[in-house]
Amino acid sequence: MDGTYYDDAGDDSNSAAYATATGSATGRFYTDWQNAHAGDWFFNRDTGGNIQTGDHCSQYITANRKAYAFWWILARVAGWDGN
Repeated sequence: MDGTYYDDAGDDSNSAAYATATGSATGRFYTDWQNAHAGDWFFNRDTGGNIQTGDHCSQYITANRKAYAFWWILARVAGWDGN
């Protein structure tokens, strides 16, 4: 993302340290990041194109990072050299 380390921003994005360090009222790292980076992430959608959230991934950016990582792994297995 931007290289900043947030020591306790877990997948649920609750982070008291983040709120204190940045002055965020929410302490919600992923939500704040998404709001500040419109267009840099994608909504989670089902096969019908409807926007979905779920227990497995409450923040869109978390699902995006998982999807990019999975794509990278499959591309490397298929022979892509990473460049």
